[in-house]
Amino acid sequence: MLPVLVKWSALSLLVLVLLLSLGIILVAVAQTQPGVADTYRAAVECSDSTSANCYQLSQGVIRSVKVDQTSSGEEDRLVIDTRGATIDTTLTPSPSQSTKVKPGVDVTVKWYVGNVVAVVIGHDSIPSTESPLASAAGMGYAGSLLIWVAAAMGVVWVVGPRLVRAQANVRRSLDDESGISLGAFEGIVPGGTVGWRIQPKMREALLLPIVIGIVALISITPFFNPQRRSIALIGDGVLVVAICIRWALTARNTRILADRSSIMKADWLGRVKRWPVSEVAQGYMFSVRTLYSLNACIVFFGHDGSELFIVSSFYWDLNEITSVCMTIGIPLDGDYDEVLTRGSRRKRIAIALGTLVLGALATAYFFPAPGNQ
Repeated sequence: MLPVLVKWSALSLLVLVLLLSLGIILVAVAQTQPGVADTYRAAVECSDSTSANCYQLSQGVIRSVKVDQTSSGEEDRLVIDTRGATIDTTLTPSPSQSTKVKPGVDVTVKWYVGNVVAVVIGHDSIPSTESPLASAAGMGYAGSLLIWVAAAMGVVWVVGPRLVRAQANVRRSLDDESGISLGAFEGIVPGGTVGWRIQPKMREALLLPIVIGIVALISITPFFNPQRRSIALIGDGVLVVAICIRWALTARNTRILADRSSIMKADWLGRVKRWPVSEVAQGYMFSVRTLYSLNACIVFFGHDGSELFIVSSFYWDLNEITSVCMTIGIPLDGDYDEVLTRGSRRKRIAIALGTLVLGALATAYFFPAPGNQ
């Protein structure tokens, strides 16, 4: 396993460096574009179509317009009749200019080094995507996005080993402290009896990926399609609030409760399920593999083989759970060194639907909106 991890780490570091280098190069090139833009601005009207110091003008009429919304703003794809031919060009109008771009409008087409660099409507000169004034923004956007991707990979590359160490420490604690005193956990449980109340542990291995995911989602919002950027910000806010509420409710309400005759589990809404000890056949200890570690678990079964509930080391101190089981007489079997693959049809469907939703959101947020004729 170690050589594979080392090889993967070296490969990911190489990809990270390449993406970061390419992003920096694109941003740097974008910064050099003002010199090209200055030459373009200083050009004069003359007939030499190969000179960077000359531009040409021709009269035309817009035949059709298709409007798209992209990550850099609105783009209008035009078909124009000019110079006795039909040409295609893409303009990047401002909000006030976009209302003037309509089929049938007379225009003046500006040519520069053989390319259509602008279309003049009235007193407005609307740049095209081939304009030296527009190319810098495109390269700057692409470079910044590559730098963001490299930064995200860097965070994963740095945080991954930290999460592995955190879960390894949890795993060692399960071997070092097989049983603990339950005196600190005594309290009144549902039903009015004296028992034990075990609280969840919000561990770094669970919380850190969630925090990083939220920061990544918020930080990538500036790269979204401007038409949907406000929607994305609202969605980010709703998601963060929902996670915080769920987090607070989980910390406040989720408990493992037990007395001498039963064991109970309260969910994040405070709803309690109770199982008499006589109906619990055993608790089975095992581990499941996650993206960066093994996650120790205990699953409780009824005498008919049905699964009653499960607890994992992401949320719970399993030494506290095993101490409760030994105290009230629930037998334990299995071993945390045993790695099992758990999955269900419902879970696979949820993952597939989640992937489709994320793909649809990415397409909606990054790619152009449907064109308007």
